[in-house]
Amino acid sequence: MPVYRVFCVCIVLFSLLLTEPAKAAVRPSDCGAILSLEWLETQAADFAIQYTPSNASLAQTFDSPRWQEQLTAEYARFKALFETDLAVVPTIRIYPDADAYICLNSPLENLDFNSRLFLHSALGKAEIALIADNLIQNYPIWAAQELDLLRYDLGVLFAKQVAGDRLPPGLLTGIGRFAQDPAQTTALLQLNPGDWAQPRSDWHALWSDERRQSDLNSQLANLSIVNFLVERAGWDAFLQFLRDLPTAADYRQTLEQNYGTSMDELEGAWRAYYPRYFQTGWKNHPIYNPDLSQYAQMIKTENYGEAAAGLRGVVAFHEKINNPKISQQARHLFNLAQRGHDAEVQFAQAMPLYQSGEYDAFLDLLAQSEVGYAEAGNRFYHLDEFTGYRRQGREVIALHAQLDELEKRLPHEWNTFSLANRILLAGSKLIQLGDNNGYLRTKLLLEAVELRQRKQYIFAATMVITVVLQLLGLLLYLSRREPPTEAQL
Repeated sequence: MPVYRVFCVCIVLFSLLLTEPAKAAVRPSDCGAILSLEWLETQAADFAIQYTPSNASLAQTFDSPRWQEQLTAEYARFKALFETDLAVVPTIRIYPDADAYICLNSPLENLDFNSRLFLHSALGKAEIALIADNLIQNYPIWAAQELDLLRYDLGVLFAKQVAGDRLPPGLLTGIGRFAQDPAQTTALLQLNPGDWAQPRSDWHALWSDERRQSDLNSQLANLSIVNFLVERAGWDAFLQFLRDLPTAADYRQTLEQNYGTSMDELEGAWRAYYPRYFQTGWKNHPIYNPDLSQYAQMIKTENYGEAAAGLRGVVAFHEKINNPKISQQARHLFNLAQRGHDAEVQFAQAMPLYQSGEYDAFLDLLAQSEVGYAEAGNRFYHLDEFTGYRRQGREVIALHAQLDELEKRLPHEWNTFSLANRILLAGSKLIQLGDNNGYLRTKLLLEAVELRQRKQYIFAATMVITVVLQLLGLLLYLSRREPPTEAQL
């Protein structure tokens, strides 16, 4: 493994192990000087920055444009994600060292820390604690993980704001991990999926035992639980679970009410999910890297309605938490799904027009539908179908034009037998093409031809009779006429 990758893995391991480990009270023997420290305060974006004069330069880094932008964006993201604001202005408090941190916080807030590697912690309702000496000594760790370490603390603070003090410690750890981008944390661990074939503990042990929260296995298992719950029913259901915790008898009851099933069933489903999560599932994260491939597959298989419904929620969610890149990707897929759905509707609307004889409108909707399928990427699937319907529609229009011409000739055409034959031929084609209106029109035209033929027959018969009668009259006249004198000689 290259040195750089080893270094990255070490960084992530340190950061995982150093975030919210098990609690213990280890107070320095002399806190008098620490308690009298002078504290200064400045504002950076939505945060108050508290620091001692010796750490003024470190505090000033948060005034940089980069940090101002990051702090504003991340605070807005978590505010939208949890649909609430912190009760008080969040504070980034830079402690000179770990001893100062311990002396200035109650024993219940103290951590069992490594004095060199303990970098940060989320405290109370709105404090993110940074340990200046340790940040300086381990600057590569901080530089590589700074944003995701703060995301962890923000996730913890906002979860506390929503759920109060009713969150089990392990679940709180899982939420903090969930708040981080897995591409910057889990990915660098290069986990061997074979080592994560099944969980080593149940939910009760993972959530309730505070001493387990410094264990990497427990931290990642709790992360997988939060991912599982969010994937199962969406972020809104998980958020509602957190909201209901303050008034619930226990977390088990609240979990079952919000997920509509027993906790044992949920845990069983998580155990089946667990190995898949550590194989590749961790790469898909509803905040940082949602799995959009499932929607692309739905579009490919022309399941447009389901794809559009799911993508509508993805777009709304990521617009809410200000993820422009992901919301644009999801909106692009949504537009494809919506266009495919519109194409289906246009095709369905076109068929009755064909049956009712509105062929120009039929061809117009058919063309719109074909364009829609093409924009959705599925025109090839319908190429033969559209070609056939388009040819059929155009042929019907051409046959109707032929009937129009024959109808115009009907009053003046003496060769009605030829006319009837051409009408019959056009009518048989229209019947084959399923044009009921054309068939009825052909029938009417043939009736008109038949009527004209009857008139022709009557006229011809009348003429013949007239000629015969005239001839008979002529013969009668000639028979009664006296022959001339010359004929009698």
